[in-house]
Amino acid sequence: MAFTEGVCGAPLLDGAVATFECFNRSRYHEGDHVIFVGEVERCQHRLGAAPLLFHGGNFYTEHPL
Repeated sequence: MAFTEGVCGAPLLDGAVATFECFNRSRYHEGDHVIFVGEVERCQHRLGAAPLLFHGGNFYTEHPL
């Protein structure tokens, strides 16, 4: 899969509707999971792209960013 390197080296997928680059603010161990809480340092989105939304048990794509 094609990607570009973000500011801090994270891979950002080419063609993504939006990307968020985050600083790991904290993490919580819950059972066999680890929950990471990130602080957004940089974000961007593709103009005119429709995001995938989930509401009320259904997916929607008709709302542009």
